[in-house]
Amino acid sequence: MNAFDGVEDVQRLADYCRACRLLRVSASFSIGWGLLNLMLTGAFVAQGNFGDFFVILISFLILGQGIWNAIAPSARGVALEGAALLLMVLGDVVKTTLQICGARAGLPLLTGPLAFCVAMHATRWLVKYRSHLAALSIVPDKEDVRRMYKLMESIRGARLQNRPDVLHFKTYKGTKRGVWRVLLGSDSALLVDQTNYFGEIFVLRRSDLEIVPLQRSLVFRCVIASVRVRCWTMEGTISAESYLRYEAWKHVESVSSAQNWEYAINTSS
Repeated sequence: MNAFDGVEDVQRLADYCRACRLLRVSASFSIGWGLLNLMLTGAFVAQGNFGDFFVILISFLILGQGIWNAIAPSARGVALEGAALLLMVLGDVVKTTLQICGARAGLPLLTGPLAFCVAMHATRWLVKYRSHLAALSIVPDKEDVRRMYKLMESIRGARLQNRPDVLHFKTYKGTKRGVWRVLLGSDSALLVDQTNYFGEIFVLRRSDLEIVPLQRSLVFRCVIASVRVRCWTMEGTISAESYLRYEAWKHVESVSSAQNWEYAINTSS
């Protein structure tokens, strides 16, 4: 396995893994959505309505890009899905307008709130095209990707009492709110958002993470603290045990760990 030059390389690997996971899950929905549209419109093709043929073509396009992103996630697949969904919404708007005018234009599948939700989802994909393009621009080694996935799962499923190199805290004020886990390395740390399956991942230097206690909560046995991650400042709670681990890591040269994450990333099995 190739060794990484530094924090930036590991951050690119983490961004790539997160983008691939997000696109593959989205691809399964695209495949299901495309098949559903094909089944719903197939019964109306015999009537010869041009609108139904249009929906079928778009459905094949959505199905194709879903298969594409499931096999090889790419930013172009994201843009294609967004454009296809917007075309479907536009086509249904045209069909609804023609029906109001008394013309035969086929059955509109997307109406009311559903059309609005699909349009917003499509717009979101198009807006995120650049971020996905940056994350997927460099394809890392497959072994590196496998190790990063394994490392992320080990952080999310770690039992804190058995892992002295893992911190846990919650933020409820500031730029980024959520539930976080931190895996401490010798000179850096891996910060993972536990809020959802697609949470953000940050690879931090020692100077990028700062936790300042504000007051101690006797009721919940935790510390209310200000948390700075790079340029973002948040406020939340951290257990006394996790805070002591942070202090030891922040002011000591190395962390005693059964599984140093930098070692896991940079060595072969």
